[in-house]
Amino acid sequence: MKAFWVDRETNKAQVVETNGGLEDMYRMCHCRCIDITVVSIKHMPFNVVVDDEGLLVDKPMITVFDQFGEPMLAGSVVFFGLDNETYELASLDKRHLDALLERTGMAVMSDFTSRCVTIVDPIDCP
Repeated sequence: MKAFWVDRETNKAQVVETNGGLEDMYRMCHCRCIDITVVSIKHMPFNVVVDDEGLLVDKPMITVFDQFGEPMLAGSVVFFGLDNETYELASLDKRHLDALLERTGMAVMSDFTSRCVTIVDPIDCP
């Protein structure tokens, strides 16, 4: 299944193929406890797998911001599509990938470091 991975350890974002299994998610998020949440980008819902404890470390590395610049998620994240019937992880299609690529890029943070971040919209999915 096609996913979009923002890796905090390398500070890079890339399209990847994954089976969507727990071991893949633990490896990609560099953790042993994940959470899955739903975000909206350009009125399209996405499942996001994230380190459940990403905000609890001394210096969290924010990865996902809302449209007002407020931090939402920290650590490595993996974006998937959202199956509208089952709400399970789904492979990303070109439309979803285009929206992610448009909203993901390098940002200069207040400490003058640059980080790869994604901007999401208010939740407006089903």
